Amino acid sequence: MLLTRFSVRCCAADAIPSQVALALPPGTEVPEGEWVDVVASWDGPVPGTARLTAQSVSPVPEPDDPYELQAGPQALSRGAAAARRR
Repeated sequence: MLLTRFSVRCCAADAIPSQVALALPPGTEVPEGEWVDVVASWDGPVPGTARLTAQSVSPVPEPDDPYELQAGPQALSRGAAAARRR
């Protein structure tokens, strides 16, 4: 599955997706469009993307502002918290 988060510089029209391939634990299903918190390990690069293996996947509520604003260190910590399945 791919996890996607959009980064915004000015407005939604200039949003750029950031994606990572995620291998889920056996029997884990995540509905498309669901927001999740993931604990994962890095598997190294895979052609065309990064790849992680999830140890745990937990549903979380959609954030009030689903876009990742590029505005300093706070943006990085917020982006690490949750992503949406695409």
